[in-house]
Amino acid sequence: MLWPALRVLAYGELGREQAAELARLLGLDEGPRSEGPGEEASLGHRSFTEGVRLVLDLSRLGTTGWLLTLLAEGEPGPQVVERHRALLRDAAERFGLSVVQVDPPRTADEVFLPPPADEGSIGQSWELPFDELDQLWPHLGVRADAPREVKRVKLEAMTRAPRLELRPRTPAPPGRRVSARLRTGVPVSWQARRRVSRTRVRRPVRALR
Repeated sequence: MLWPALRVLAYGELGREQAAELARLLGLDEGPRSEGPGEEASLGHRSFTEGVRLVLDLSRLGTTGWLLTLLAEGEPGPQVVERHRALLRDAAERFGLSVVQVDPPRTADEVFLPPPADEGSIGQSWELPFDELDQLWPHLGVRADAPREVKRVKLEAMTRAPRLELRPRTPAPPGRRVSARLRTGVPVSWQARRRVSRTRVRRPVRALR
Protein backbone atom coordinates (compact mmCIF):
# COMPACT_ATOMS: atom_id res chain seq x y z
CA MET A 1 0.00 0.00 0.00
CA LEU A 2 1.24 3.45 -0.90
CA TRP A 3 1.84 5.81 2.00
CA PRO A 4 3.43 9.30 2.11
CA ALA A 5 7.14 9.19 2.91
CA LEU A 6 7.59 12.94 2.36
CA ARG A 7 5.15 15.82 1.93
CA VAL A 8 5.87 19.43 1.02
CA LEU A 9 2.96 21.83 1.54
CA ALA A 10 3.22 25.16 -0.26
CA TYR A 11 0.96 28.10 -1.04
CA GLY A 12 0.88 30.55 -3.93
CA GLU A 13 -0.91 31.54 -7.12
CA LEU A 14 -0.23 29.28 -10.12
CA GLY A 15 -2.13 29.38 -13.39
CA ARG A 16 -2.95 26.24 -15.35
CA GLU A 17 0.11 26.58 -17.56
CA GLN A 18 2.41 27.20 -14.59
CA ALA A 19 1.03 24.12 -12.84
CA ALA A 20 1.67 22.12 -16.00
CA GLU A 21 5.24 23.46 -16.10
CA LEU A 22 5.77 22.44 -12.49
CA ALA A 23 4.52 18.95 -13.30
CA ARG A 24 6.87 18.76 -16.31
CA LEU A 25 9.79 19.92 -14.17
CA LEU A 26 9.15 16.98 -11.85
CA GLY A 27 8.74 14.61 -14.79
CA LEU A 28 5.15 13.80 -13.90
CA ASP A 29 2.69 12.10 -16.24
CA GLU A 30 -0.56 13.89 -16.94
CA GLY A 31 -3.55 12.59 -15.05
CA PRO A 32 -4.14 11.88 -11.37
CA ARG A 33 -2.93 8.81 -9.56
CA SER A 34 -5.53 6.21 -8.69
CA GLU A 35 -4.21 4.93 -5.37
CA GLY A 36 -2.94 6.15 -2.03
CA PRO A 37 -4.35 8.81 0.31
CA GLY A 38 -5.38 12.10 -1.28
CA GLU A 39 -5.74 10.68 -4.79
CA GLU A 40 -8.83 12.80 -5.45
CA ALA A 41 -6.73 16.01 -5.42
CA SER A 42 -3.93 14.63 -7.62
CA LEU A 43 -3.04 16.48 -10.84
CA GLY A 44 -0.13 14.37 -12.05
CA HIS A 45 2.17 11.60 -10.86
CA ARG A 46 5.15 9.44 -11.76
CA SER A 47 5.88 5.88 -10.63
CA PHE A 48 9.41 4.54 -10.32
CA THR A 49 11.50 2.21 -8.20
CA GLU A 50 14.48 2.92 -5.94
CA GLY A 51 14.70 -0.07 -3.63
CA VAL A 52 10.93 0.13 -3.14
CA ARG A 53 8.11 1.31 -5.38
CA LEU A 54 7.76 5.11 -5.25
CA VAL A 55 5.25 7.58 -6.63
CA LEU A 56 5.93 11.30 -6.99
CA ASP A 57 2.71 13.32 -6.96
CA LEU A 58 1.47 16.89 -7.35
CA SER A 59 -1.90 17.78 -5.82
CA ARG A 60 -3.88 20.98 -5.59
CA LEU A 61 -5.55 22.02 -2.33
CA GLY A 62 -8.19 24.68 -2.77
CA THR A 63 -7.23 27.61 -4.98
CA THR A 64 -3.69 28.38 -3.75
CA GLY A 65 -2.54 25.26 -1.91
CA TRP A 66 -0.11 22.76 -3.45
CA LEU A 67 1.04 19.42 -2.06
CA LEU A 68 4.14 17.74 -3.47
CA THR A 69 4.35 14.20 -2.16
CA LEU A 70 6.67 11.24 -2.34
CA LEU A 71 4.66 8.08 -1.66
CA ALA A 72 6.20 4.68 -1.08
CA GLU A 73 5.35 1.02 -0.77
CA GLY A 74 7.54 0.12 2.19
CA GLU A 75 10.33 2.18 3.72
CA PRO A 76 12.50 4.18 1.29
CA GLY A 77 16.12 4.80 2.17
CA PRO A 78 17.03 8.04 3.98
CA GLN A 79 19.11 9.23 1.03
CA VAL A 80 16.13 8.79 -1.30
CA VAL A 81 13.92 10.86 0.99
CA GLU A 82 16.50 13.62 1.46
CA ARG A 83 17.20 13.85 -2.27
CA HIS A 84 13.50 14.32 -2.97
CA ARG A 85 13.20 16.80 -0.10
CA ALA A 86 15.70 19.02 -1.89
CA LEU A 87 14.03 18.40 -5.26
CA LEU A 88 10.50 19.25 -4.12
CA ARG A 89 11.49 22.29 -2.07
CA ASP A 90 13.56 23.66 -4.94
CA ALA A 91 10.71 23.08 -7.42
CA ALA A 92 8.17 24.86 -5.20
CA GLU A 93 10.43 27.83 -4.56
CA ARG A 94 11.38 28.10 -8.24
CA PHE A 95 7.72 28.75 -9.04
CA GLY A 96 7.40 31.35 -6.31
CA LEU A 97 5.47 29.14 -3.89
CA SER A 98 5.90 29.61 -0.14
CA VAL A 99 6.77 26.37 1.62
CA VAL A 100 4.87 26.31 4.91
CA GLN A 101 5.40 22.72 6.04
CA VAL A 102 7.52 19.69 5.24
CA ASP A 103 6.67 16.35 6.83
CA PRO A 104 8.77 14.86 8.29
CA PRO A 105 10.66 18.09 9.09
CA ARG A 106 14.44 18.21 9.26
CA THR A 107 14.93 21.90 10.01
CA ALA A 108 13.02 24.47 12.05
CA ASP A 109 11.70 26.29 8.97
CA GLU A 110 9.94 23.08 7.85
CA VAL A 111 7.76 22.98 10.97
CA PHE A 112 4.27 24.44 10.63
CA LEU A 113 3.36 26.60 13.61
CA PRO A 114 -0.20 27.91 13.95
CA PRO A 115 -0.54 31.57 14.97
CA PRO A 116 -0.40 32.01 18.75
CA ALA A 117 -3.70 32.39 20.56
CA ASP A 118 -4.62 35.73 22.09
CA GLU A 119 -3.87 36.08 25.78
CA GLY A 120 -7.52 36.77 26.50
CA SER A 121 -8.84 33.75 24.62
CA ILE A 122 -9.34 30.24 25.91
CA GLY A 123 -6.06 28.44 25.40
CA GLN A 124 -5.44 24.98 24.02
CA SER A 125 -5.73 22.36 26.73
CA TRP A 126 -3.04 19.71 27.04
CA GLU A 127 -3.28 16.61 29.18
CA LEU A 128 0.24 15.42 29.91
CA PRO A 129 0.22 12.17 31.91
CA PHE A 130 3.92 11.59 31.22
CA ASP A 131 6.98 10.81 33.30
CA GLU A 132 9.50 11.40 30.48
CA LEU A 133 9.84 14.16 27.91
CA ASP A 134 10.31 11.53 25.18
CA GLN A 135 6.70 10.45 25.75
CA LEU A 136 5.51 13.91 24.73
CA TRP A 137 6.87 13.95 21.16
CA PRO A 138 4.21 11.71 19.52
CA HIS A 139 1.50 14.01 20.91
CA LEU A 140 3.24 16.97 19.25
CA GLY A 141 3.50 15.16 15.91
CA VAL A 142 7.28 14.78 16.25
CA ARG A 143 9.18 11.60 15.54
CA ALA A 144 11.57 10.25 18.14
CA ASP A 145 14.49 10.65 15.70
CA ALA A 146 13.54 14.20 14.68
CA PRO A 147 16.40 16.74 14.77
CA ARG A 148 16.90 18.66 18.00
CA GLU A 149 15.90 22.01 16.45
CA VAL A 150 12.59 20.55 15.23
CA LYS A 151 11.78 19.32 18.74
CA ARG A 152 12.74 22.70 20.20
CA VAL A 153 10.40 24.65 17.87
CA LYS A 154 7.50 22.29 18.54
CA LEU A 155 8.02 22.55 22.29
CA GLU A 156 8.26 26.34 22.12
CA ALA A 157 4.97 26.44 20.21
CA MET A 158 3.33 24.35 22.91
CA THR A 159 4.52 26.65 25.67
CA ARG A 160 3.09 29.68 23.85
CA ALA A 161 -0.44 28.44 24.55
CA PRO A 162 -2.07 30.84 27.07
CA ARG A 163 -2.38 28.02 29.57
CA LEU A 164 -1.71 24.33 29.80
CA GLU A 165 -3.79 21.78 31.65
CA LEU A 166 -1.98 18.92 33.35
CA ARG A 167 -3.43 15.87 35.05
CA PRO A 168 -1.95 12.67 36.49
CA ARG A 169 -2.70 9.29 34.93
CA THR A 170 -5.21 8.16 37.54
CA PRO A 171 -7.47 10.00 40.00
CA ALA A 172 -5.87 10.61 43.38
CA PRO A 173 -7.26 8.64 46.33
CA PRO A 174 -9.09 10.81 48.90
CA GLY A 175 -6.73 12.70 51.16
CA ARG A 176 -3.64 11.93 49.09
CA ARG A 177 -1.57 14.02 46.70
CA VAL A 178 -0.29 12.43 43.55
CA SER A 179 2.57 14.04 41.72
CA ALA A 180 4.26 13.34 38.40
CA ARG A 181 7.32 15.01 36.99
CA LEU A 182 8.77 15.36 33.54
CA ARG A 183 12.47 14.62 33.56
CA THR A 184 13.05 18.21 32.51
CA GLY A 185 11.78 19.52 35.83
CA VAL A 186 8.19 20.47 35.06
CA PRO A 187 6.16 19.77 38.21
CA VAL A 188 2.69 18.26 37.89
CA SER A 189 0.89 18.13 41.22
CA TRP A 190 -2.61 16.78 41.82
CA GLN A 191 -5.30 19.37 42.11
CA ALA A 192 -8.48 19.21 40.12
CA ARG A 193 -7.09 20.26 36.71
CA ARG A 194 -4.45 22.57 38.06
CA ARG A 195 -3.42 25.24 35.57
CA VAL A 196 0.28 25.78 35.07
CA SER A 197 1.66 29.09 33.81
CA ARG A 198 3.74 29.29 30.67
CA THR A 199 6.86 30.37 32.55
CA ARG A 200 6.99 27.07 34.44
CA VAL A 201 7.02 25.00 31.26
CA ARG A 202 9.86 26.85 29.56
CA ARG A 203 12.50 24.71 31.28
CA PRO A 204 12.26 21.91 28.68
CA VAL A 205 12.76 24.47 25.90
CA ARG A 206 15.94 25.75 27.48
CA ALA A 207 17.17 22.17 27.83
CA LEU A 208 16.88 21.68 24.05
CA ARG A 209 18.89 24.77 23.13
